[in-house]
Amino acid sequence: MLPDKNKGQNKLDAENQTPAENIETIETVEPVDPAPVDTVPAAGPEPAAPEPARRGNNPWVMLVLGL
Repeated sequence: MLPDKNKGQNKLDAENQTPAENIETIETVEPVDPAPVDTVPAAGPEPAAPEPARRGNNPWVMLVLGL
């Protein structure tokens, strides 16, 4: 059977544990509601249409074809 790799770490963890009376309690704070988010986008110019695909005389194709 293989030796336990974490045996030493488990021993260190056991030594570093503090008694419950020494642990400070942390007060919880109630979460604050975030500001409402607008669901309607602001009015503005229409986004530009994408450019059409370029056709013909692609330099890479010409290089591969040797033309």
